[in-house]
Amino acid sequence: MIEEGMNGALRLLHSFNMIKSAPVQTIPKVECSKNYWIRAKRSGIYNSVLKSGEFVTKGDILGVITDPFGEFKVNVRAQKPGFILGHNNMPVVNQGDALLHLGHIDVQEA
Repeated sequence: MIEEGMNGALRLLHSFNMIKSAPVQTIPKVECSKNYWIRAKRSGIYNSVLKSGEFVTKGDILGVITDPFGEFKVNVRAQKPGFILGHNNMPVVNQGDALLHLGHIDVQEA
């Protein structure tokens, strides 16, 4: 991830003619038409199943919110297809806390 970020910065410098050459982009570009946040519906302990950069489809389980005593379990699901742009690393969450930032892409249904 860090190497690709550095390569992107070098390509940007090259586009402004600040350096003579830049690495070729090897990872295909993905354009997200919109983005949205998934927020905690309950307070508890959040355990993420996926990580940043992964593709998800509508309804995929992204994580689980539980309580320390096992009295409830809430699955956190993707509302639309897209890529995980960022995620919460804190295990304890309050209702309304941001859990995941997803970039929405339009997927053609077959």
